Amino acid sequence: MSQELQKNRYPSIPKSTIALLLIYFPQLAISQPKESCSQEKLLNWLLPEVKRLMIHASDQFSQLLYRIDVSEEQVVEILHRADIQKKDEALTRLILNRVIQKAYIRDSYTQG
Repeated sequence: MSQELQKNRYPSIPKSTIALLLIYFPQLAISQPKESCSQEKLLNWLLPEVKRLMIHASDQFSQLLYRIDVSEEQVVEILHRADIQKKDEALTRLILNRVIQKAYIRDSYTQG
């Protein structure tokens, strides 16, 4: 199974993850989850917005993927799949995994 589809890729979610997600998705601040939530809960929180961007703002979505620094190779792999619902979830999971990775890196530099 592809790396972007792995569930719970990270054992825990850094506290700065939600703050980073809100930088990329400020429109989600209204429904912001608690700091200590699961990766699946964050996925479900992001999924509707990713779907909306994919359908109604594809240019904005492409720019967002670039800003988050999601692997273009992995995005292309996902987009070549047939099932659109799985594409939405796979892209959301890819985004979430990258943001969690960035949060780990950011937190390690602030602690060190």
